[in-house]
Amino acid sequence: MHSVTNADSSADRPNTEILHNPWTQAILTGALTLIPVRAYPRWVRRCLLWTPPLVGGIAGSYLSVNPAARGNFLKGTGTSQPESVAEQSAQQRQSQSDQLVGSPKTLAIIAVGVGTGAVLFAVTAAVFWADEKLERGLRRLKVPYPRIVMAIGAGAITWLQETKEQQRDSIANS
Repeated sequence: MHSVTNADSSADRPNTEILHNPWTQAILTGALTLIPVRAYPRWVRRCLLWTPPLVGGIAGSYLSVNPAARGNFLKGTGTSQPESVAEQSAQQRQSQSDQLVGSPKTLAIIAVGVGTGAVLFAVTAAVFWADEKLERGLRRLKVPYPRIVMAIGAGAITWLQETKEQQRDSIANS
């Protein structure tokens, strides 16, 4: 008879170690670079552009009216939290008074979320534009197989960045 336990074993967890490998990231980036942005369906391009501002606004709204979620978010980002119970209860009372939709703090949190999303929108649009211009420039220079050249370049840059990041992390953890 086979016994079943609820213990967390390495076989139960998905192996994500391969996704942190610089070579895997370089290959995936290069493979995705082979597909020109203009070949994406229109709905995919629009989703890639408009999702960050929408998610930023929704997340900002949620965090502005939910003090517990805001506290968890701040804790996860390493922002300092109140240390005493008195400070926490004072902060909770302040958060409850700030839950009014028109309060300046609520509007500021929503504005930060939407603003961050808008910046991501602009960066994504610039990347779409640069992808097209880079391919056209390589074609004008009569580079054979410009998408393959772009894929190799993007993969090499990704590999270099990930390798450097892992070196920094290993130094910081030492």
